[in-house]
Amino acid sequence: KIRQAYYSGYMPSYSRLTEEGTLIFFDEFLKTLPKTRPKDLLLCLLLIEETSHLALPQEEDNLTIELATFLNMAPAYYQLTPEDKDSLKAFAKEHNQQERLLPWLELLDRYSSKTIDKPETWEEIATFMKDYDAFKDKELDKRKLRSLLRQLKAKEKASEEELSPGPLSADELDKEQIQIPREIR
Repeated sequence: KIRQAYYSGYMPSYSRLTEEGTLIFFDEFLKTLPKTRPKDLLLCLLLIEETSHLALPQEEDNLTIELATFLNMAPAYYQLTPEDKDSLKAFAKEHNQQERLLPWLELLDRYSSKTIDKPETWEEIATFMKDYDAFKDKELDKRKLRSLLRQLKAKEKASEEELSPGPLSADELDKEQIQIPREIR
C-alpha cells in the first residue's frame, strides 16, 4: 500500500514506485503543472501503471514487465471520454517536457481497447519502447507477458472482491458508511 508520494528531481520516467511499494515518486516537473483535470487524469494513469508493479516481479528496466504495466494502464485510458483524451493531449503538447509524454499518448491512440491486447501489437509497442536507452537491447518475452497479464487480472479481481461490500438493499445503502483506511487519509 502506498503511504506517501513525493516529487523528485529529473527521473527517466514520470513516476517510480519504491521496491517496498510504500512510496511513489513523481517527477518534480509534474508539481509545476497547473492543477487541472488533464493533470489529474495524467496522475491517475501514472498511478495505475506504477501500482501494477506491486503485483509483478521487481526487476529494473525489464521490457516485458514495463510493457505489462503499460498494457494494464491502457484500459483506463480507453475509458476516458473523447473530450478527456483531447484535453490530455492538448495539455501534453503545452507542457510536454522533453517530448516525454506525448509520444506515449499517441502510441495509445494508434490502438483501441480491442487491438492493444494482441501479440502483434505487443511487438509494435516493444519496438517503440526500444527507442528508449533502458530497453534498447532488451527482448520481449511473450510467454512471460501473458503470465504477467494474467497475474495482474487476478490481482485486480481479488482487489475488487475485497473492496466490494456485496449486494445491498436501497435501505442498507442509505445507512452504509464507507470506511477509509487510515493510511490513505
